[in-house]
Amino acid sequence: MSNCFGLFKNPQPHHAEFKAAIEKARIDALQNIRTIRINSYWNGLSREVNLVALDIRKLGKDRSVADVVRRIEACAQKINISNYNRKDIFFLQECAIALTSGDGLKALQNYGRACLKLDNNSMTIDYTKFVKKMSMAMKTTNVYNRNTFWGKIWWAIMHPCLVWNEWVAAHRPLEYNGSLDNPSFLAHTYQIGDKKARLYYGSGPTGSATYEKLLLPAYKDKQMEIRTNRQNTSEKHDWQRIEKLHVIAGKHDDVLKVFTIPFDRPELENISFLNVSGFFSEYKHKEGIVVYNVGEEEKTKYMKEFNDCLDKAQTFLTTYIENTELWKATFKEAGGKKRLAKVMLLVIGQFLTREFIKANLCDTGKQCVIADACKQHVDRGVVTTNAMRLINWESEGDPVPVVLTRNLAEEIAGSVFGRAYIVDDRVIEYSRYRVLEDFMLLLASKKTTS
Repeated sequence: MSNCFGLFKNPQPHHAEFKAAIEKARIDALQNIRTIRINSYWNGLSREVNLVALDIRKLGKDRSVADVVRRIEACAQKINISNYNRKDIFFLQECAIALTSGDGLKALQNYGRACLKLDNNSMTIDYTKFVKKMSMAMKTTNVYNRNTFWGKIWWAIMHPCLVWNEWVAAHRPLEYNGSLDNPSFLAHTYQIGDKKARLYYGSGPTGSATYEKLLLPAYKDKQMEIRTNRQNTSEKHDWQRIEKLHVIAGKHDDVLKVFTIPFDRPELENISFLNVSGFFSEYKHKEGIVVYNVGEEEKTKYMKEFNDCLDKAQTFLTTYIENTELWKATFKEAGGKKRLAKVMLLVIGQFLTREFIKANLCDTGKQCVIADACKQHVDRGVVTTNAMRLINWESEGDPVPVVLTRNLAEEIAGSVFGRAYIVDDRVIEYSRYRVLEDFMLLLASKKTTS
C-alpha cells in the first residue's frame, strides 16, 4: 500500500479521494464499537489493549487504521501467552469484526465513476463500450503500471517495501500477512433467494493472528464466513497457504466454510477442443472436486452438485459464448484456444462458487459474509468477484448475462482499479484482467451476432 519514497507520481484527485473514503469507512466502523464510547469499560482493560482503544479514539488525527491493525495484530499474537482477561478478549474481538465492517461500496462506485467518465445520461452501458472505457482508463490513469518490463522495474524501485512483501509471500508463505497493508471493507450484497450476504474485500487470511485468534472466535453464534479461495494449487507457495487455510476451516467449521477454486489452471487451459461440448468432455476426465473435512456421504452429495453445476455452466457457454463471430475469430488466432479455455474455466468457477455460497447460506440461520480472495484480493480475486456480477442468477430458468447498468459498471471499475491502487499503488495486472475482458467481449459479440 505504501510508496516508501513517494517520488514522481502525483496522484490525480480521485485517487486520493478514494483512499480517504475507504479510510473514513474503516474509521467509522472502529469508532462505532460500543465499548469505545464507554469510558468506564476501559478501567478493566490491560495496558496493551488499552493502547488499542486509545489509538482508535485518535483515528483521523495522528493515528491511521494501519496503526490500529498492527497493534491489534501484536495483541493477537500474544493471546496464548499473555494474561488477557475476558474484557480484553471481548474488546479485541469487537475490533476484529469492525476491521472488516467498514462500508466501502459508495467509495468504489465514486472511484469507478471518476475512472470511466461515462456520459451523464446513460443508465446502461454496452459491454463493448465498457471494455473500451476500461482500457482507456488503464492506459491514462496516473498510477504505477506493472504491465510492461520497464513498468515493473520502475514500480519495484519506487516500492521496496512491497517488493519485500512479495519476496516473503513467495519464499516464506506462511509468514506472509497480507492484512497489515490491505484494507478490508464491505461491498455489494449477494441476493440468493430470500437470503442476503455481503461481500468483503480483503487479503487471504493465512499469516494473520487477528483472523484466526480474534475474528473467527468472534463470529461464534453470530455470523458465518463463506470463503472461496482463488490461489493456485500448482504453485508451491500458494499451496502451502491453501493447506493452512483448510486446516483453519477444519478447526472453525461452525463459522467458516472454505472452497478452493484456483484461478490459474495450466493443466486445464491447454485442453484440446473444437467446441464447448468437447472442452467439457475433456474437462470432466481431468477435473474432480477437492472436498475437505466431510464424510463419504457428503462427498457424494458434493459430487452430484458439482456435476449439476457443470451441466448449467455448459448450457450458459453454449447459449451465450459459443459460435459468436468473436469466438470463431479467437479460435483461429495463435493462443486463441487457450484464451477461450480460460473464459470457460472462469465461468465454470462462477457456477461452482454460486452453488457453494447457496448451499452454505441455506444451511445456517446466522448472518453471513462472503469472501472471495486470492493472496491479496487485488488481481485474481477481483476478476472472479466481478465475473460473478455479470451473470443474472435470479432470472427465471437458467442464468443469463446481466444488463450492465451504470451503477454496476462503476462498481466493477472501482474494484478493478481501486483494489490494486489502494493495496499495491498500481493498476491491475493485465494478464489477470484479460480473461474478464474476453468474457465481456464474447457476451457483447453474442448480442451483435443475434
